[in-house]
Amino acid sequence: MSNLDLQKEIGRFRERLLDLSLRNPLLNYRKSKRRTLQIVNELPNVIYERLVGDGKSFIFDFVPDPPTDESSDLKTQSQQAELFGTATDGDGLSASDGREVGSAATESNQVERDVQRFSIDLPTAPEHTKSLEKHLVDEKLQTNLVKDKLHAVLRYMQREATTAMQETGINYLFLAVGFLSWQETESSEKDRMAPLILIPVKIEKVSKGNGEARYTASWDEDDVQFNLSLQKKLERDFELKLPFFDFETTPEEYFASIQAAIAAKPAWAIRREALLGFFTFHKLSMYADIDPANWDLKSEDGSGAILS
Repeated sequence: MSNLDLQKEIGRFRERLLDLSLRNPLLNYRKSKRRTLQIVNELPNVIYERLVGDGKSFIFDFVPDPPTDESSDLKTQSQQAELFGTATDGDGLSASDGREVGSAATESNQVERDVQRFSIDLPTAPEHTKSLEKHLVDEKLQTNLVKDKLHAVLRYMQREATTAMQETGINYLFLAVGFLSWQETESSEKDRMAPLILIPVKIEKVSKGNGEARYTASWDEDDVQFNLSLQKKLERDFELKLPFFDFETTPEEYFASIQAAIAAKPAWAIRREALLGFFTFHKLSMYADIDPANWDLKSEDGSGAILS
């Protein structure tokens, strides 16, 4: 035991807690139809400020169902064009790119019509906040799913999150805001997605005045997390210093600081995405708890006492 370097052993154990392999969703997140809900057409700063700064909830919003009969096609196309910022001609084609709006995707799937969806890349706020469009600052959290599919996904995610809380006492459900797209090597063609800011949330089912059921997301008041696993991965493998997230900093400011930190990696990029998903941080709490910097490892008799 006299030859045991306690600090090095603790360091190795702490690194295993972080899991710096690509199995870790905090380093290599893979989207799932049932366990991922993409958030679109929202501003990162507004999402963060409403949930964390103001402590208010969002109502999940859906996209319109596709038209069910040809007589309603033109009306629906016009509504979708106004909603999604595209113009259509008399043939139902988008004037901007020539894609069909609200028509059948393929001949083999004539009943299932295409639903016009928002880009998964979140918009950038204009310089003057007074010019923000109403839908960017309202109580709705936009998704790309139609109503029935959205509610099915939210029911599943709510059930999974509730079960985890009952069995472990831990909330694994987070709203991830911003991702780093990174690559393992210079020659790699595979982009990895790592979340940057993670807000712990809870889903609740509520009824509107007309009895219609809707789902809300609110901050559960636990600590907002930044990606410590990613920070250690980049420091160890790439000698890059990823900045800590100061919780008084806005997401946009944090994105800018990370962009500066990865300037030497032209193939890497900040992905302006937000999504609801499942992540685990309880091992990261253990990582912080056993930091040797918090212990007195040098006693007067040289025994290396762990506790002061």
